[in-house]
Amino acid sequence: MSLCRQFATLSLVRPFSVSSIALREPKKAKPPTKQQIKLAEKPKRPANFYSIYVRENYARLAGESKDVPAVSKKIAKQWKKESEIVKQKYLDESKKLLEEYKVELEAWKKKFAVPLSGYQKFIKHECSGQSTSVEDGRLKMKSVAAKWNALTEEEKAAWKSK
Repeated sequence: MSLCRQFATLSLVRPFSVSSIALREPKKAKPPTKQQIKLAEKPKRPANFYSIYVRENYARLAGESKDVPAVSKKIAKQWKKESEIVKQKYLDESKKLLEEYKVELEAWKKKFAVPLSGYQKFIKHECSGQSTSVEDGRLKMKSVAAKWNALTEEEKAAWKSK
């Protein structure tokens, strides 16, 4: 075997020991980002009326059976046989849960809402009327930007504090 070939095979094999892996420090967990915290606190959407019905009746109908499709078919047949009064009960419950969810979601949105800057407030005030075309909007934004740049620092500070 040539010297060049011997060197090539030796250089491909790296020295390895188990102790080097064992002595390595474990990776530190990264702290959660603002986005991860925000999404973790977001309220979960409630189940619909049929899901509530399935949750309440699954254990009773499943019994010892591990066959999920068969149990699901039993529940679906039973749902079709239920009276409108029973179905209305589940519908009312799901509506109540949905209203609670909407309230929680609005509170969550307010908690993480980013306040508008002074410039954004100024634009919102100036552009209260909707433009009819893209070109109109472009011209409107140019004029609003020119007005903003013409304002004094005191006037800009007033918009920031509003």
